[in-house]
Amino acid sequence: MENKNQELICESKKDPKTHKNLLVCSYQIGAQAGKHVTNPIKMILKRNYFSERSHLHKALDVLVLSALALTVVGLVYLSLPKFTPNFINISATVAPAEVITGGSSTLTFTYENKSDETISNAKLSLGFPAHFELAEIETQDAKESGQMSFDLGDIAPNQYGVIHVRGTMFGDVGGEQIFTTTLNYNYGEENTPDEKVIEHVFSPTKSTLELSLVLPEYKIAYQQVEGKINYTNTGDVTFPDLTIQPDWPDSFELLSSIPTLQSDGFHVKGIEPGETGVIDFIGILGTPDDSTYAFLPSFEFDDVRYTQNTLKDTIEILPSPLEISHTAPSVITPGANTTFEIFYNNISDYALNDVELRLSASDGILTTSKLENGFYVANIINEIAPNESGSVEIIVPVRSSFASVLGQNITLQTKPSAQFSFQPDSEVIKTNTFGSSTTTPTTSPIILQSFGRFWTASGDQLGRGFLPPRAGQETKIWVFWNVSGTTNDISNLRISADLGPGVTFTGRQSVSVGSSVYTENGSIVWSVGSISATNNGNIAGAAFEVAITPTADQVGKIPLLIYAPYVSATDNYTGAAINDAGSSVTTYLSTDSKAAELGGTVME
Repeated sequence: MENKNQELICESKKDPKTHKNLLVCSYQIGAQAGKHVTNPIKMILKRNYFSERSHLHKALDVLVLSALALTVVGLVYLSLPKFTPNFINISATVAPAEVITGGSSTLTFTYENKSDETISNAKLSLGFPAHFELAEIETQDAKESGQMSFDLGDIAPNQYGVIHVRGTMFGDVGGEQIFTTTLNYNYGEENTPDEKVIEHVFSPTKSTLELSLVLPEYKIAYQQVEGKINYTNTGDVTFPDLTIQPDWPDSFELLSSIPTLQSDGFHVKGIEPGETGVIDFIGILGTPDDSTYAFLPSFEFDDVRYTQNTLKDTIEILPSPLEISHTAPSVITPGANTTFEIFYNNISDYALNDVELRLSASDGILTTSKLENGFYVANIINEIAPNESGSVEIIVPVRSSFASVLGQNITLQTKPSAQFSFQPDSEVIKTNTFGSSTTTPTTSPIILQSFGRFWTASGDQLGRGFLPPRAGQETKIWVFWNVSGTTNDISNLRISADLGPGVTFTGRQSVSVGSSVYTENGSIVWSVGSISATNNGNIAGAAFEVAITPTADQVGKIPLLIYAPYVSATDNYTGAAINDAGSSVTTYLSTDSKAAELGGTVME
């Protein structure tokens, strides 16, 4: 009998000697190894292992699990490092005890046989951190056998030796300088080889590069000062290229420096031992509560940068003795004069001298006719007494139109400032102070162009009749109105002009937007409900045809076609009324070059 669906396979056989029937069973361990591990686990979890598992299966389970356990133990044993006796102790010390990057140090490596037997063929190798500058090596019993390698020979029990290494560490202050000792030797009756590797870590706490910040004794908020950053190499070796990255207070403004400040800091070429140098700078101090200056030095070896001690200095800045503020109009009107008032108050016990009150403004809105070194300046006040206050006015013309680069809904930003001097002790201090900025909306300009044409610019004829006009003969001419230059959206636009004597509107017209052109009480009118800003090059326009039949008494004269065109509208941004006057149009069409050659004087 054979059952192929079971893991345990049994079949009936006859013994050739006894002729008895035997039941022979075999277990397919190779094919069912995985199941033989998982099935017992499943049965244990189901709590039916002991009741349903056969004795043969249980015996095989024990064999398989024992084999697995032995395999795991063997793998763990092979993976563990082999134990070797700790024959040698190697230690390292440094003098001076404080490690200084860029400063000379002497390291003493001590090796000692701590065992009861002699070790043989000992060889010690030294490894240094990057950019360690070696000056000298001293040994006692060791013989140099190669670069940074020394033969120590046989080392008896309790025998020791030292190797002195003198040199200079270069690295990050607060970083790690790692020296490595590697000792190879033989031990035991069979001369078993062994290797002992130890890392000795030292951390520099300071640098031989010293920095200091020099500023004037008296420091007033917003004072223009000349400062110095002094640097000195106090060590015995040359520093490579040095970079000093300044971290200025947010309110400090750097004006200039020697050397010029690069994107990553001030750059100084190699600094010789004992050399002292200076970085000069000019800047404007910030506010009293923002006065911490930091300078982060670093030097570079082979594209590796090492940071040194940071110079951090919080200085005392006194508040300005002069308080200022200003007022501006509610809106800025193109083409008009605008008045700004600057208020001042001396809150100190000192007289302030040669006080120059001034105003800075954003570009492109105010004219530059009164601009002096970037400021609109009031007359100098010779002296402001302690606790004295007052005000001055600065009147500045506004441009009549604005460049398209300013965009739409333009605002004017103005900021008052003052330059003055005072003498708290024997020293005369010249300083500045600043007030708060004010932002003012700007009303849109509006430009009305009014002209006539008989021919287009390309030469196509628009008009009809005679040119120059003739008495008793009708002449028809086209009049153009263009609105441009508006920086804000506008509404309620209306253009009107009086028709000249004997001039009529023919009804022919073309408009880009809005209602049709019409006549009203002897005037011609065009109105539009709303127009978007036109300072991007767009134009809102209307064109219409007028006719004139000159009379005999107009011979030799140039008749008016339309008189005094005028545009008015409302600025949607500021709510202000805006307007402009255009040019009257006569029969002399100056903007039409072909017509202008013929003239506009009435002929018989």
